[in-house]
Amino acid sequence: MKKFLFLLVIFWFVQSNMALAQTEEYGLVCFYYTNQIGHRPTFTISFNDNEAFNLEMRARVKYKIYSTGDIKISCNNEKYRMGNNITLNVQHGKTYYVKLDHVSLKLNSVEEEIGEKEFNNQRLAEILKFTEDKQNPVIKKENPVISTNNTQIAKVEVKSDVDINIPIGGTAKNNTYALIIGNEDYSSNQTDISTEVNVQFAENDAKLFKEYCIKTLSIHEKNVTLLINATGSRMLQNLDLLSKISKANSGDAELVFYYAGHGLPDEQTKEPYLIPVDVSGDDLKYAIKLAEVYKKLTENPSVKVTVFIDACFSGGARNESLLALRGVKIKPKEVVVGSNLVVFTSSSGDESSASYKDKQHGMFTYYLLKKFQDSKGNCTYKELEEYLKKEVSINSLVINKKQQTPQVIGSPDVDEKWKNWKIK
Repeated sequence: MKKFLFLLVIFWFVQSNMALAQTEEYGLVCFYYTNQIGHRPTFTISFNDNEAFNLEMRARVKYKIYSTGDIKISCNNEKYRMGNNITLNVQHGKTYYVKLDHVSLKLNSVEEEIGEKEFNNQRLAEILKFTEDKQNPVIKKENPVISTNNTQIAKVEVKSDVDINIPIGGTAKNNTYALIIGNEDYSSNQTDISTEVNVQFAENDAKLFKEYCIKTLSIHEKNVTLLINATGSRMLQNLDLLSKISKANSGDAELVFYYAGHGLPDEQTKEPYLIPVDVSGDDLKYAIKLAEVYKKLTENPSVKVTVFIDACFSGGARNESLLALRGVKIKPKEVVVGSNLVVFTSSSGDESSASYKDKQHGMFTYYLLKKFQDSKGNCTYKELEEYLKKEVSINSLVINKKQQTPQVIGSPDVDEKWKNWKIK
């Protein structure tokens, strides 16, 4: 009996240590750039020749790398026509320090003891944090090969072009906050409806929009909230929290709200609603009025509020509508309330908002992210509006054989001024 207990204790100890070791799934690369001299160039850091981020004056960056192996880190600046690279053999659980020397303007790998001390110099800028995309690792691996009936098959994951090569922005925007909602799975929360009612790719839309907020629009990750398959209470709680954050910033905050999921109009009043995953299309009592969303986002002063909605409010949908069995299709009432508010919607009037199956996104969201990717976030609202109207209108007809026309609506106080606002 004692021998059995002893073996049991040993087994538990080994398993516990294995579990602990498995929690350390990444290597950490710390970059810093003291820049003690007069000129203030910005340098582009690349991993295996793919641009990752810009290293600016007195910058500190922590980068989590989930893959392991040799990685070539390059440093370039067009003005000074310089560049060099180093190679790190990244292993899980280890921290590597890389310094951009302010005299030679070249990257150097620094011993851990020295690097830790220099990196934690409080005179440097706030630490920026980036994380390797697990689906698109910076250290490329060969596609795994599996054997089935003596046949070699390469396992390849097909991805949309906007899901990879996400541009990295510059200085972090400390006072910008985003609430992102992707409501896809309605059938799991409502047993009386079929899976056809689910909103195809809404979850993927929301997750990728979050990635672009953090990487391209330079919003701090801690300032971004992502809700997947949100109930009405979760949606309302987080809208209320965003409003409180705006109030705490005393008018200096910028807010971003993104929603992909079902929208529905009230049959009598034509009032548009956002539909949580636990709300039926037959009873809008617990749905969320779109006007109330706008009101909550603007009840406290802010620099600006930007809303992106990939949903329609006509009773149509990406797949089967929540109201499809009733054959309802209504032109919803247009409502925009509040101040400093601009709303980008995926369709107009009684149109449906469709998916782009080949890209695994909603049609509107795909082209929204595509513009962010191509412009690296450096575009005006007017440029974004023109791009979305052209690309979505044409491609919805070519691909889905349906008319879908995005529209942009601003609150009365912004008039035409919103057109010159910048995305980042």
